[in-house]
Amino acid sequence: MRDKLTPKQRMFVNEYLVDLNGTNAAIRAGYSQDTAYAIASENLTKPEISKEIDRKILERERRTELTADYVLSTIHETIERCKQGEAVLDREGRETGEWKFDPNSVLKGCELAGKHLKLFTDKLEVNGQIQHEYIDISRLTEGDLASLERLVESACGPQSSKSATDQG
Repeated sequence: MRDKLTPKQRMFVNEYLVDLNGTNAAIRAGYSQDTAYAIASENLTKPEISKEIDRKILERERRTELTADYVLSTIHETIERCKQGEAVLDREGRETGEWKFDPNSVLKGCELAGKHLKLFTDKLEVNGQIQHEYIDISRLTEGDLASLERLVESACGPQSSKSATDQG
């Protein structure tokens, strides 16, 4: 498998494993910064490069024993432990009979687990097609046109509404 890769592609694979960012990996591997995004996209779709990345990820998981299952089970275990609370100790280390709850750690664990499950994301993922509806503006009343103009102005600024209504 490794024989099919050029030295630059092999470097790209190694750099990709650093942060899983194709563009940065391409730049660090010596590709032009101007074309790094396109090269990364192209490299990641090449079967021999993709297979080598997968092979190295599995190798790393075996070596470090750090897998997605380990991370998720640790998050789960930490959440459960933090939900139980812990005994409050006095200065000599004796239990006071009081318990404290660690809500910040529970919430952080839930945040990490929620990101994994894609319950909430920082990016909007759009799938499917946008449905377009066309309106025959020749049938709109003056009031409808005024409302449309205000709507366009509020969304795009005053210049946009003039060009939109002038075309009709």
